[in-house]
Amino acid sequence: MSVSGSCHTGQGIQADQIRLTGVLQTGGDIHTANFEFKGAFTIRGRLCSDNVHMEINSDCRVEEGIAADYALDAGVNAARLDALLRDFALEGLAPGPLQRLRAQIDASCAGHSLDATVAAIAETACDDPWWQRAQAALERGCPSSIRLSWEIQRRASRLSLAEIFRLELIAALACAAHGDFFEGIRALLIDKDKAPRWNPATLADTAGDFIETFFTAPWPVGGHPLADLGEDDPQREALR
Repeated sequence: MSVSGSCHTGQGIQADQIRLTGVLQTGGDIHTANFEFKGAFTIRGRLCSDNVHMEINSDCRVEEGIAADYALDAGVNAARLDALLRDFALEGLAPGPLQRLRAQIDASCAGHSLDATVAAIAETACDDPWWQRAQAALERGCPSSIRLSWEIQRRASRLSLAEIFRLELIAALACAAHGDFFEGIRALLIDKDKAPRWNPATLADTAGDFIETFFTAPWPVGGHPLADLGEDDPQREALR
């Protein structure tokens, strides 16, 4: 499972509540919504190179993954990461929301455009409270953030890690400069009216030239601060 968007977890995956907002990819499908997990949660999809179904303890720490002894071969690294995650597997937990609602998620996200996916999620009737919260969060969420999450996931799918870092630095700077960042802070933390006035106000208005501003570097050609990152990365060509 890979996530692009915002992921608030404290220290890695070490929190009583995990909230993922943006684009969720499982099994090659891209899913857009607001996902909330409390305590232990289920990951079912494609992790690394294998299809796995496991229960991940909320004590699983990203630091252990970072400290692992990785090789230069992507397949070897995938196997090692799978093994690391399996060390945190729990048995006997009830199905989590991703497993319980996999059919609805797959059906809603079968299209290849963001607008079609968002419409399908909104129109899918389901009495599960988790699904209904996701629908409500998607409806009131920031349109530019939803579009940006989708675009980053789409554009980064065949990039090297160094290229992804360069891409996300440009997007992060654009987010900080864009008014919706401050509007979200105002609505949630300052005025606390929880009534943000997003600009653009609709998802349709975030397409085209608008979203391209989040991927336009603010420095001259060759001036990216991370320009030399990954120059000696042997995995780069393997991703082509």
